[in-house]
Amino acid sequence: MLVAAVLTAYILDTMPGIWGFAGWLGQCSPRTQVILIRDQIVTKMGGHVLGNPLSPVVAGIGCYVRMPSSGVPCPVLLAIQGAAMRHEVTPRRLDGS
Repeated sequence: MLVAAVLTAYILDTMPGIWGFAGWLGQCSPRTQVILIRDQIVTKMGGHVLGNPLSPVVAGIGCYVRMPSSGVPCPVLLAIQGAAMRHEVTPRRLDGS
């Protein structure tokens, strides 16, 4: 977990340099198009990264709201477990949609 946090911080810190290098890889004439495409890719990835943890949070809140009305004991612990399980079973799409 610590290694993932350190690598994430390092990559986020060097992201402007990575973006500049990726723009430099394109040919001189369509370089602006390469930069625009790169920005679109980063924007779509950001939406996916934000949406991935949002789904389990919504599932956990939904579990917590429904459980007390059903008389289930320990609704908070079970809602946390439901959110954790939702995170594990969230399907990963390979087609990019």
